[in-house]
Amino acid sequence: MKIRSLFLALVALLSTPCASADPRVELTRAFLTGNAQLDALAPMAAFAPSVDARAPSHTFRGVLHFDLTMTGFRGRIDTFHYANNRQLRLRAPPPFEMELVQVGDELVPALRGPVVSGHPQWDISVEPGRVWDEPADGGLTRAAVPFALVETVANCTHNGVLTFVFDDAATISRVAWEIASETCAYNQFDAWGVSQATYRRGAPHADAIAAAYALERAARMPSKPFAQLAVDHPGVDLSAFASPADIHPASLTTFGVIADGVHYLGGCETRAGPYPFCENIDVPSYSLAKTLVGALGLMRMEALNPGASQELISAHVPACGAWDGATFLNALDMAAGRYRSAEDQADENAMTDSAFFVTTQHATKIHLACTMFPGREAPGQRWVYHTSDTYALGTAMQDFWRARHGASADFFNDVLVDGVYAPLHLSPTIRATRRTLDSSAQPFTGWGLTLMRDDIAKLGQYLVAREHAPLVSAAMLDAG
Repeated sequence: MKIRSLFLALVALLSTPCASADPRVELTRAFLTGNAQLDALAPMAAFAPSVDARAPSHTFRGVLHFDLTMTGFRGRIDTFHYANNRQLRLRAPPPFEMELVQVGDELVPALRGPVVSGHPQWDISVEPGRVWDEPADGGLTRAAVPFALVETVANCTHNGVLTFVFDDAATISRVAWEIASETCAYNQFDAWGVSQATYRRGAPHADAIAAAYALERAARMPSKPFAQLAVDHPGVDLSAFASPADIHPASLTTFGVIADGVHYLGGCETRAGPYPFCENIDVPSYSLAKTLVGALGLMRMEALNPGASQELISAHVPACGAWDGATFLNALDMAAGRYRSAEDQADENAMTDSAFFVTTQHATKIHLACTMFPGREAPGQRWVYHTSDTYALGTAMQDFWRARHGASADFFNDVLVDGVYAPLHLSPTIRATRRTLDSSAQPFTGWGLTLMRDDIAKLGQYLVAREHAPLVSAAMLDAG
């Protein structure tokens, strides 16, 4: 069984955005309440508290709405010519509308992680931000919130940040926003804009949101700045981590190390300077989801239903009727005996020419997953990397679970979220997954998770220390 552990990481030196060392000169109150437009990316420090910031005097609880109009755009890489595809509307994202609840000096969205928008290219993800006062804002309170444009039914995530000023009378300025980094090899751009906004007061679930967020904050792993690692562990070579020899700095979103139960946090750079919300930056998964959904899901299912891993794919997925003898475990191992080329990544790369990744419909996805590769040998003999195999596994696990718990049951929510993610105190962001956009709402299983830095740290520690082995099949975890 192939378990791909990823000790990615992350983040900022504090749980709040790093304050600027200077008084504010960018995105001032006069700018936010005026008519001028941004001519280029502002420094990311403009979205963080100034040196003279103080506690907020107003409280935001309600719905923020504005149009994400790209008044500025600079394309960098566009391998598949998305910008020229009018149907995708890449430069016309869906409107931003989100209920936000102020908890102390933090601003918490009611929904976390990618939220399906109905747009052909973009969904929107929002994470907790910050509120504060600055003397030059003349009695208004300033807010900044991290958000991301996330490619529909895919993983590419373009992390941005927005800011505005407001008061308790629902006065609100324009919203200034920008995007200057991404986790995407084939679609990279800078974008920015300033838009009129509305603030509709009222948050019916504010107390529940605040209580849940307090618990989330309290359960986070202890953390320290990355430089402290060399102090706590003399002799450690800090230059060995996130080395340019391993990854180009422009391609590094964030990094970190766990040692003795402490999360040592690296930074996260953008093309406009350090991201002011490193702790809450969205980190999408591809192969990692095969472990965190496919593998942990099947391990949990095996613990609950011994023998589940040896169930036949063909018995649960009619479209895979020709997968003779291939078990759930074979599909997890990507050893179903079905492939075109045994060369590393050859089949996976060829899948970009099919509709498997771009279709939003489960029937099309599972048909392709089951039939695009011919049978070559008996299952269990050879590993050939196929994301489609993991999708077939997720489909089979969904059928297995519903056969025992009813048509409304869901293996991702019931088995993984309730059985693994919640006991490990993972964030609300990871507790949602990308799914097909039809009545099946089939979890992708092989990709489509979004994680926070604390999620990665806790999952990495769990897979190494195995302190919570009863959550899953110990035998399968040991075999991994």
